[in-house]
Amino acid sequence: MVNKTSLIFGSLVVGLLAYLLFFNSPTTHIIKFSDQNPQQSSGLVKLAGDKSPYYTFNNTEYQKAISENKVILLHFYANWCGICRAEQTSALRAFNALNVEGMVGFRVNFGDSETDSFEEALAREFNVPYQHTKVIVKNGEVLLKDLNAWNEIVFTQKINEVLS
Repeated sequence: MVNKTSLIFGSLVVGLLAYLLFFNSPTTHIIKFSDQNPQQSSGLVKLAGDKSPYYTFNNTEYQKAISENKVILLHFYANWCGICRAEQTSALRAFNALNVEGMVGFRVNFGDSETDSFEEALAREFNVPYQHTKVIVKNGEVLLKDLNAWNEIVFTQKINEVLS
């Protein structure tokens, strides 16, 4: 018979292993936002990428990407969310490695002190239930929606799957 202490201990071990496998993998690490060195131009903050840029959400740039029929990754992010902050490093690395024209990513604030009305409307449009949700769209069609946490490898795999 399994007692309550064994169940609690087992849950803690599984949680610790999951944390170590995901967040301490060689491809992920937590960085301070001051270390990201974002490039800002006329109110738009580019966080990563050259041919496939990754920006903080800006409605004007988002509408431009739609009109240019780009593949758009929306990464819903909350500044208080540990998973989101860890994923941010993976997103930056993935977009810095991408060499694809016609792809753009946006870090969209969700449920935090920086969320604006455009971001709230976008979350409602795509029925985003919580932060660290990723949505990839093109021509108004949802190509992928994933509620799970991603590391750099998963970011790259999912983007490449959609692009192929």
